[in-house]
Amino acid sequence: MEKIWNDLIYDLLNRYFAIVHPLRSSVSWFKSHRTLIVFLIWMTGVLIGGTQLKISQSNPFQYGDQWYYDCKEQWDQELDKGKIYTILVFFLTFILPITVLCLVYTSMGFALIRHQLPGNETFHHQFASRRIKVWVIKHIIFFHFIINSINNNLVYDKLQ
Repeated sequence: MEKIWNDLIYDLLNRYFAIVHPLRSSVSWFKSHRTLIVFLIWMTGVLIGGTQLKISQSNPFQYGDQWYYDCKEQWDQELDKGKIYTILVFFLTFILPITVLCLVYTSMGFALIRHQLPGNETFHHQFASRRIKVWVIKHIIFFHFIINSINNNLVYDKLQ
């Protein structure tokens, strides 16, 4: 979880503020509070990972002539803590980061598309600017299709 939030979300928000709002104080807020943000991300990851240490068990079993280990979670049967935990982990490590990525990249794409360079543009500058804008749009569309295919596969697997 730390990898997802540190690399993807934290860096993404830094890029967002640098591109869309380059002169606002929110960029300096991130710089001045980065230790706190990274600490909170790591503590959340430790709490979620620590739960796995507490509830996981590995039981040896023999199949043929070899010994194997069956690793599984041991939750209370009467409560649905296991289902709630799984949904929480799925939301924090997949749904929330993907949603933030989609929204931020879309916002950055729109900001780049609307941006006009100051002064008189030459044909070369217009061509380079248009090429970069098309590249960003292609990546946003590609990212959208990847996410939708992953979500459709997850829903399809749950229905089976």
